Amino acid sequence: MKSLLESIPNLFRSSGDRRLAVLFALVTSLTIVSVLFLGPWKMLGVIAGLMIAWLLLFRPETMVLALAIYTPFEPFLLKFVPDELYIFARYLPEILIYGLVAVAVLKVLSRRRELTSTPIDLPFVFFLIVALTSLVLNAVPWFSGLLGLRQIIRFMLMFFAVVYLEPERRFVRRLVLAMFGVVVFESVLGIVQSFVGAPLDEILIPSEQRFYESIQLTSGTEQTWSPGTRIFATMGRYDQLGTFLSFFGLLAVGLWYSLRSRLTRSRLIFVLAVILPALLLTMSRASWFGFALGLLIIGGWLMRDRRVRLAYLAMIVLAVGYLAWSGLAVRYLTDYPEQTAVERLFEAFSYERWRGEYYGMGRLYWLVQT
Repeated sequence: MKSLLESIPNLFRSSGDRRLAVLFALVTSLTIVSVLFLGPWKMLGVIAGLMIAWLLLFRPETMVLALAIYTPFEPFLLKFVPDELYIFARYLPEILIYGLVAVAVLKVLSRRRELTSTPIDLPFVFFLIVALTSLVLNAVPWFSGLLGLRQIIRFMLMFFAVVYLEPERRFVRRLVLAMFGVVVFESVLGIVQSFVGAPLDEILIPSEQRFYESIQLTSGTEQTWSPGTRIFATMGRYDQLGTFLSFFGLLAVGLWYSLRSRLTRSRLIFVLAVILPALLLTMSRASWFGFALGLLIIGGWLMRDRRVRLAYLAMIVLAVGYLAWSGLAVRYLTDYPEQTAVERLFEAFSYERWRGEYYGMGRLYWLVQT
């Protein structure tokens, strides 16, 4: 009778089966050894990293879609990441953006084609010049300065990566539809948050500080406004949600003017009908003014829509009439937790507010000094 060891090779009928068995044994052994030395959580992170690297190299468009959907939920999802994996989850998306840029550059070089010009090329160059000049004039340490700039530059680089990857029209359509779905979800969640108030705020806000050894990775979000007065959904801050809604609201406006399908235009109107109340509830003035200016440029200037022009004229008349009727002292308005939307809007033009921004070393002070 053959021994057990002699009969094992006969279990595999082809050389391909043998190679597969050897590969499986090696992978299993490496996994067991890695878990023993790294721990289960770090090993899980390594496996996820390898899978992501494969997608990055061979399916970069899929990675773009995944990053676009994940980013709005990131502040909320990071609350539930274990400490052992937090540093990977915190910085992996940023590393992936740089990886996408590298893949896009390699794609351009392999095709030996000139770089595609984009509308933001010149503003991007001017931004870098101003930013680097500010670092030099204010004697900011290079390492600290570049770490601060990366928070903005990474999203600009993402734009260039998508342009140079040259995705198909079908992918762009799928990406826009997916993002509109995220926008509607965030808007509905924000509206619900305005009704529920403090209990939902505590669940959504990422207030916990996280450390890696002695390095503080995140300071957490401090809620300086009254619970339930400003919505932020899963994005951690009301201004970030406002910017997000303002951007995709203007995208919906542009598509409404460009597309001719009645069904598509009705769906875009639905998206706007959900976005606008949520945008108002964010209490983010920058987002309000950004959306108003964008709508004026798209509708009133580029498309020469008389309805938009008349609407803005009516809003100016109503604002002046409200001030005359209410006697609101705009000059002395300052921010306070229970501020109404009307007061917050007019506070943008308050002398006391701008005075406090400068002498209180707020945004105006640093804008002037830097």
